[in-house]
Amino acid sequence: PFDPNSLPELPAVEDVTIAGNLLFGENPSKPLSNVKVNLINENGEIIQTVTTNAFGAFVFTNLPSDQNFLVKVDENDTPLTLNTKIIITNKSGKELQTTKSGSNGGFKFSFLSADKNVLKTMIVEDTELRFDFKGKLMSDKNLPITDAVVNLLNDKSEILKTTKTDASGNFVFISLPADKNTLMALDENDPQIKTLNKIYLVNDKGVIVKEFTRTNGRFKFILLPDEQHKLGQIYVDDPWLKVLQFKNEAKKDSLTIVENVYYNYGDFKILPEAQKILDKVINLMKNDVQLVIELSSHTDSRSTNEYNVKLSQQRAKAAVDYCLGRGIAKDRISGKGYGESRLVNKCADGVECTEEEHAKNRRTEFKISRKEK
Repeated sequence: PFDPNSLPELPAVEDVTIAGNLLFGENPSKPLSNVKVNLINENGEIIQTVTTNAFGAFVFTNLPSDQNFLVKVDENDTPLTLNTKIIITNKSGKELQTTKSGSNGGFKFSFLSADKNVLKTMIVEDTELRFDFKGKLMSDKNLPITDAVVNLLNDKSEILKTTKTDASGNFVFISLPADKNTLMALDENDPQIKTLNKIYLVNDKGVIVKEFTRTNGRFKFILLPDEQHKLGQIYVDDPWLKVLQFKNEAKKDSLTIVENVYYNYGDFKILPEAQKILDKVINLMKNDVQLVIELSSHTDSRSTNEYNVKLSQQRAKAAVDYCLGRGIAKDRISGKGYGESRLVNKCADGVECTEEEHAKNRRTEFKISRKEK
């Protein structure tokens, strides 16, 4: 059961970052994706606007914890009809509030500083946040810098990733830590770079975010965490976002995602928390008919091997049946229970381990591949 007392205390006046998900409809609810969400303060002013991702997730950063806010989605920016049920959850999928959409699809939620239990469940740590860096390089002659090598560096100036600008000067780095400085450098041997005195970093709205000159003969870019929102969407790290990129990564034959699909002790009934994960899987599979999933259920080493194999098989079957019952074809999802045969750490029979160590073995893995056309 949910225990609000187990959550960290809200800071009295410090800024916080909150995250949640917007869902609509019932049985099952679907993510309200790609809609603009406005955060409005007590004076009726819009102080932040973000766009939900494919899973209906949103993040608002640097909010004073002692103020009241209104979260509002504008009319005509949603596909909703009158009186559609709208649900707001925390990042883990726990339902916090519900409302109904208006005649044109708009709706709003209130977040009051006095309702600390709701706010506490929505707070996320900066280490959980990621952002997609989407920039454009322009020369001091107001021309795009094309086909230029851009290197992403760590704090030791070692290259982590490399990309190139396109014909319009655009480049992208996906899923960067939002709590750290972003350091980049251009290839100093590029002939077109050698002729430049200044380079401008521009966002997708055409606004110059930063101006750069040479440092020790090189163009280096440092983007601070509080500047990231100018160049990309900030979001909570979610392993399922990798599936959305999977179709663009032809070299990968498969992708494995590990989730904690929770069950009551010794039982295989699908709980509401597990439904949230499986509903996400179902929505992904319905939106991409080429996806095929092989589901595997694993236990820790406690209880007998025979018992663990049987229980894990029952859990795998229950998860597969849940997906089949919501329209996924039999040839696209399968499941198998492995019991304790594939432990991920040292916690085998007879080895003393903490509960946290045992918990790492109690997992469900989703191996995702694509059907051959």
